[in-house]
Amino acid sequence: MTTTAVVDRSDYVSAAARFLYEEAIILDDRRFGEWLELFAVDARYQMYAQEFVGAGNAAGRPPEPVKQLLTDETREFLTIRVARLERALAGCEIPASVTRHLITNVYVEDVVGPAINVRSNFLVFQYRTDTHTLMGSRRDVLVPDPDGQLRISRREVVLDHGVTPRTLTVFL
Repeated sequence: MTTTAVVDRSDYVSAAARFLYEEAIILDDRRFGEWLELFAVDARYQMYAQEFVGAGNAAGRPPEPVKQLLTDETREFLTIRVARLERALAGCEIPASVTRHLITNVYVEDVVGPAINVRSNFLVFQYRTDTHTLMGSRRDVLVPDPDGQLRISRREVVLDHGVTPRTLTVFL
C-alpha cells in the first residue's frame, strides 16, 4: 500500500481522500491484517443504525433520525474479528463475501492540531449467497503516526438503515 503523508494544510483533503480510497481497496481485496494497521493503537470504531420515525415536517423533510448503537469496538476487538475472518471461524462468511466499497463526498470538516476530522459517505455492495447494499456516512479522525503516516484514531459509522442484514460481517 502507498501511504499518504500530509505535507502542508493544502494537502489535507487530498491526503484524506487518498487514504480512504486506499482503505477501500484493501478491504475489497480482503487484506484485513493490512487494514488493521491503518488504525492507531488506541483507535475506537463505532457503528450506528438510524431510523427515521414519524411523519416529517410540513416542509417535506424527513423526521430527525433515531440512532441506535450497534457496536463500539477498540482496535483490540477489531483484531479479534479479523482473526476470525482470516481463520474461517466465522461460519457466516463461508463462502467469503465479495465486496465493493464506494467512498464519496470526502470533506475535511476541520483540523485540530495534528488531527484531521473527515466526513464521507459510503455505499458497500456485499455478495455472498445473496446481495446486500449498505449505505451511510462516516466521520473519521485521522492522525499522523510517529512516521507521519495517517492512521484512524476514531471512526463513527452511521448506517442509513433501520434494519441491517442478518449478519453484518463487512467492515465499513
